[in-house]
Amino acid sequence: MFLVEMVGISAVTTGDDFCLSLSQAEQKYQKEEKRTRAVKYTIVESYGGALLPVSKGCRVLCGIPYSDEPRIRLETGDEVRVTRWKRHWMYGEQVTQPPMTVPPRGWFPRRCAVELINGDCDFPPPRVAKKKQN
Repeated sequence: MFLVEMVGISAVTTGDDFCLSLSQAEQKYQKEEKRTRAVKYTIVESYGGALLPVSKGCRVLCGIPYSDEPRIRLETGDEVRVTRWKRHWMYGEQVTQPPMTVPPRGWFPRRCAVELINGDCDFPPPRVAKKKQN
């Protein structure tokens, strides 16, 4: 019996067969690394998951990601773990309560989300009109 350890994942072989091949171990490692690099965003503008989001602006409409991956429906206040960025689009998985086995994943317009920093929304506070002092 031979034990192979690669990046914290062990594989046991009995003869010629691996229980967990090295390529599978590498894939698991890459997925875990991707999860640690993910950035948390909060949604500030809802998005219905449309393929042609006309209401989100010309740049978003013209910069659609050419991919067969789905769009994700998001509501204001949702949290998303973003793993990929394009100029006007982001790809991520929705953080759900309670956690689902397979959370909803997909593309959404970048303008709909702002990055969470230390658990707070990095969204500028609304402007408040200041009174003139005489």
